[in-house]
Amino acid sequence: SWGWSDPQTQKEYVLMGLDDGTGFVDISDPEKPIFLGKLLSATSNSIWRDIKVYNDHAFIVSEAENHGLQVFDLKNLRGVDGRKTFEPDATLNTFGNAHNIAINEDSGYAYVVGTSRADDYNGGVHFIDISNPTSPNEVGGYGGDGYTHDAQVVNYIGPDSDYNEKEIFVGSNESKLVFVDVTDKENPISISSIDYENVAFTHQGWFTEDQKYFILGDEADEIERGGNTRTIIIDVTDLDDPKVYHFYYSPTPAIDHNGYVKGDTFFLANYTSGIRIIDISGISEKEINLLKDLSDSYESLFNKRSQLFKKRNLKNIKAIKMDVNKLNLDSHFDRIISIEMFEHLRNYKSILSSLSSLLKDNGKLFIHIFCNKEITYLYEVRHDLDWMTKYFFLGGIMPSKDIFSYFEEDLIVTKQWDVNGVHYSKTSRGWLEN
Repeated sequence: SWGWSDPQTQKEYVLMGLDDGTGFVDISDPEKPIFLGKLLSATSNSIWRDIKVYNDHAFIVSEAENHGLQVFDLKNLRGVDGRKTFEPDATLNTFGNAHNIAINEDSGYAYVVGTSRADDYNGGVHFIDISNPTSPNEVGGYGGDGYTHDAQVVNYIGPDSDYNEKEIFVGSNESKLVFVDVTDKENPISISSIDYENVAFTHQGWFTEDQKYFILGDEADEIERGGNTRTIIIDVTDLDDPKVYHFYYSPTPAIDHNGYVKGDTFFLANYTSGIRIIDISGISEKEINLLKDLSDSYESLFNKRSQLFKKRNLKNIKAIKMDVNKLNLDSHFDRIISIEMFEHLRNYKSILSSLSSLLKDNGKLFIHIFCNKEITYLYEVRHDLDWMTKYFFLGGIMPSKDIFSYFEEDLIVTKQWDVNGVHYSKTSRGWLEN
């Protein structure tokens, strides 16, 4: 999702990515949001859709097949008082699916990333001239560093005088951060790249206002490596030689997703612990402090679920939100049931050991898994057709049906049932068709 503030009416709007299009919500009164309608997806449905704004126009991409770029004049929202289906004001079809779009408002260019790995730029970046928003024009691209998942592009004002007034592209490229001079769209020049310890999936980041540091998030390190939410601070005072400067750890092990800088404040959104508002005014001294934690809104969801159990007189059920990597429960149990959890994990040994410690004597663990009949393999996106990994299991593994026989240090397999996967097959085909 993204936002737009109408310069004429001062109304504020949320531009929300939906599976079947883009929704528009008037949040001028945040306690009484008004859904105004939607712009339907250009082709099929997809749970991946990204929106950015330039010159009062929304620019929309999606991982839906052959979606291309949609342009919508946000001034069309003025005076709308009921649910409406909108039409795009322009489209561009020089690319098909895309994961994300970045816009440099100072240059009037959009940068479409996460396209097909088989295209001219290897899933890297397409350069789009949007100086006239309703006549977008592709003018080049760059794929020298492979697939780009997300990006920020700026007119450089930082401390490295070699790049004064240059347009710099910073791409989060799965296993590394890349810096490219894109001033000349016909001749982009690679500047440098950097990785870091315990890399899992280099996801997204943002410059500090003075462009001395780049604050980066890795989407999968908490899952694959463990530990609390990690934010990586990159020293970019020399763009030719960026260096890892510092790691900041949030108080929970939630997966971080997107982070943005405004002034001396870093706003970090997380999958299961809301938003963290972080003071970075002392970043040059490695003094980074949590100002506000808005995770209570997520905790209340689980409290409401507990209240639902009470309304149904289910007094022996309690809902608890907890990271399975760090189970800390006071109770012990006769039975523990895991439903389709292990497909999302790789650290089977430590998880099984932890679950074993929570069982009473003669207790039993029941595990239901989606599995392959014979082989085990990592869920890693290898190509554009690898939708199962991309949409559901990134960071996990496809287990074989006998996988638990290899982890019998703490628990022993005593019985196993094999169920035909025909229903999963029908579900999968239904997803693909819709």
